[in-house]
Amino acid sequence: MDASSNLEPLSRRLLQVAGGLSVLLIAVVVFAWQHGSDEASLNPIAEAAAHTEHANGARMTVQYAYTYPNLPRSIPASGEGVYNGRTGRSQLSVSVPIPNHDFKMEAVGDSRTVYLRSDIFKGGLPPGDEWMGIQVGLANSAETSAAGSSDLKAQLGQLRAVSGNVEALGQAEVRGVETTGYRSSFDLADYASYLRRQDSAVAARQYERVAETVPTTNEVEVWVDADDFIRQVRIKTTYLKPKRFQPRTMDMTIEYFDFGVTPEIHLPKPSTVFDATPVTRAELGLLDGSSEMPARSSSHPLPSRTFHARAQAICVGAEKRLARMEKRGQPVVERMRRAIRHDGLKAHSTQEAFRAAANAYYEPAIRFARLVLRRLARLTPPLALTSQYKRLVRLSARSLEIDLAETRAVEIGQFALANKLSKRLHRLEKQQKRLAKQIGLQACEDGGSTTSP
Repeated sequence: MDASSNLEPLSRRLLQVAGGLSVLLIAVVVFAWQHGSDEASLNPIAEAAAHTEHANGARMTVQYAYTYPNLPRSIPASGEGVYNGRTGRSQLSVSVPIPNHDFKMEAVGDSRTVYLRSDIFKGGLPPGDEWMGIQVGLANSAETSAAGSSDLKAQLGQLRAVSGNVEALGQAEVRGVETTGYRSSFDLADYASYLRRQDSAVAARQYERVAETVPTTNEVEVWVDADDFIRQVRIKTTYLKPKRFQPRTMDMTIEYFDFGVTPEIHLPKPSTVFDATPVTRAELGLLDGSSEMPARSSSHPLPSRTFHARAQAICVGAEKRLARMEKRGQPVVERMRRAIRHDGLKAHSTQEAFRAAANAYYEPAIRFARLVLRRLARLTPPLALTSQYKRLVRLSARSLEIDLAETRAVEIGQFALANKLSKRLHRLEKQQKRLAKQIGLQACEDGGSTTSP
């Protein structure tokens, strides 16, 4: 196969992987102690990371080598960045040399979100957006950070999964500094098992799903100086079932130096960021409702008549407000539909119409439905209805996740994914209607879900 024919999608995927995984390790040394000192004493890698958290910041360089099944040689990439331990923010610039052109990408992140910017995918973002944001833990928790996250303590947590299997590598110099090396390995299934042992069942389920979707193995080498500071991290990731445009291996090395610097790092303005977290969760098969699941009520069970009256009132009020929102948003939604008919799905004018409709109606409606779900979750049903009601709330949370992911997928032109999500949402809504009717909550048959584009 001619490699040049795959240039655009290959480089896009390459930059996404390069940016996400490199930011994943920028500040591993600073977040490490939050996983607990008892485990750190068992693992020299974690022990050094726990010590290095006392540094205020550091500079770093990053080197990559990607191999692809259909390319005759590996593709290199390189970058440099800084980390501020006081603010928890990191910044990285990556360059990927492709024949006749070098693709560049910026990555900025904190303990909550990583932001990526590059000309290579800017054209795929909604009009007005410059950055793609992905939340740490994929909008769930820090423990469920997957590839592409900026929360580096999660990466060390993965190493804790193999804390009893660390090999000493001897001595070597890193930037003129004498260091001692250690090697270990892990995969996401191992980390899922580790999370279950830590009583983190939700996080474990998330990682089990990611391990099925993107099965990998990871070899890790860490080089530590005499002061117990990490100076170099190397991770070689092997994709066990590489798909089209996915690398077979990624070999990444990060060197840390100038410990103690505190660079000023600014995050992008929210108005310039497209939050790709819901789409990312959809692509990884993680739309299980966990990111939208409200906290459980701790109150005593309500009498049946009181419970039904309150739940029905919430749902009736919500339906009326959603109807008003839909009426106000109807003109812009109609413009979107005309753009689809006249210009086609992929036209720039249609993309602008999609974003306008999302801003005017779809996203506000989803945010309101989220509030409705939380109000419903605060109600404690009679004991006889507890199981069914909990299932209804859980189904509604999943519907909200899918609804939002479908909307965001439409906004960036991922119509195949949006169509798949729409069919899944339709099936869930049928289940919600049946269950709500069984409980006697006919007004809640829609479960607070909205209708996406």
